[in-house]
Amino acid sequence: MAPESAQPLKIGDLSIYAKAGEIRNSLGMSVRLGPVNMRILNLLVSRAGRVVLRSELFEEIWKNQVVSDDALTRCISDIRAALGKLSENSKYIETIPKRGYRWNADTGETALASSPHSKAVTWFGRGLLYMVALVVIASSSAWLMDKFASPGPLIIVVLPTQSNPTQHDFALRTEQQISEYLVSVDQVDLLSRTAMQSRPTNPFPYFYHEFGARWLIESELRAFSGHTILTIVVVDARAGIELFRMTDKFPNDEYPATLDTDRIFDPLRGFIDSQMAIDFDEPLRD
Repeated sequence: MAPESAQPLKIGDLSIYAKAGEIRNSLGMSVRLGPVNMRILNLLVSRAGRVVLRSELFEEIWKNQVVSDDALTRCISDIRAALGKLSENSKYIETIPKRGYRWNADTGETALASSPHSKAVTWFGRGLLYMVALVVIASSSAWLMDKFASPGPLIIVVLPTQSNPTQHDFALRTEQQISEYLVSVDQVDLLSRTAMQSRPTNPFPYFYHEFGARWLIESELRAFSGHTILTIVVVDARAGIELFRMTDKFPNDEYPATLDTDRIFDPLRGFIDSQMAIDFDEPLRD
């Protein structure tokens, strides 16, 4: 079977690569969507022409999670902005006040009729849309089953260790050792430094929406009364809530070349193990 990205879902002059999180138009321009936004887009397209209630979206996309109305509104806005970069049609997603949203099938037909191949396909355009809807339902169901059938790795972002200029080398070493330790933990993946370079000033909930990251690891070195105090904090990537904190203290002239496993990493490992035991009883959800 060909990979999903090689068989895109085509809506008018747009091609949706659900697995890759990418949308392209007939001119070769493309934009990327985060996993949550892509799932919302798939759901709306699969139910083209009918109103998808806000309650349905919350149930399908954020099942068993407490999410504010603003989160859904922001996702819809982001999807519209992405589509607007690829097409002159500005009404793919129609807001139904106080109810929900609808993928505008008529807009999809207009986009199809205005594409370079319109003369060849206009006569069966409506039938094609019905076929596309069936394909979307099948592909979305397969994608969701693959998503939830077996939980993926826990994605963690290790932020640069904060310190004063005199402790810069210690900070780099600390960040590296935290990363090396997390890489050694089963079912944990780290976000690459290249991906982190795109982050805004406030990382919440950017890494959660764009990369599916669950946690951020913050660390800090600061001098106090002749000692260097190391603080490591685990933060929820979506809400910015502190989940775990630990500290250790070293004489300023004795900061270790290698952080002590028992003192530093065993408590962190205990926290990760306890959380993953909960998460992996059920599939991870965005």
